[in-house]
Amino acid sequence: MSTNSHVRFAEGTHLDPDKLHVTDDGSQYHLPEAHIGFLRNHHTYHADVPIKHGLGSDVTVTVPNYNLYVRINEVQPTTASEDGEYVTPVQLEVKTIKEGRIREKVLVHSGTDDSKSMEILITAQVMEANQGNPLLKDGVHVVSHEVEDESEWPGHSSH
Repeated sequence: MSTNSHVRFAEGTHLDPDKLHVTDDGSQYHLPEAHIGFLRNHHTYHADVPIKHGLGSDVTVTVPNYNLYVRINEVQPTTASEDGEYVTPVQLEVKTIKEGRIREKVLVHSGTDDSKSMEILITAQVMEANQGNPLLKDGVHVVSHEVEDESEWPGHSSH
């Protein structure tokens, strides 16, 4: 039995598919999203995400649901962009521990106005080894992979 799987992009999307972008359709029902790629299960990745916002140069970045999948590894200083908005480069550590889709929120809070913040949705598709090759966006790198310890198998001999 064969199945057809296709990745679909919204009409009018003209972004480089290899680059990591935060996209926003402007809808009140959808969060800005950074899709970091198709990842291999049992791996750890670093994803460099440039978060563009209008919250000023003094911001904090948090992951509200402390979990096993996404953690903040590093936050670079915020810089002003040419269009008057700000960009805060954030390096996330993403651990893949099961097949499926990762969907985690990252919050950016204004350091000068507690009432101002924004959410970004970090997404990825996690595949098992037999499901094809991973596809990583630019700025996403493998930093480690988990290998099952052979010594745990009762028939293993180290001699």
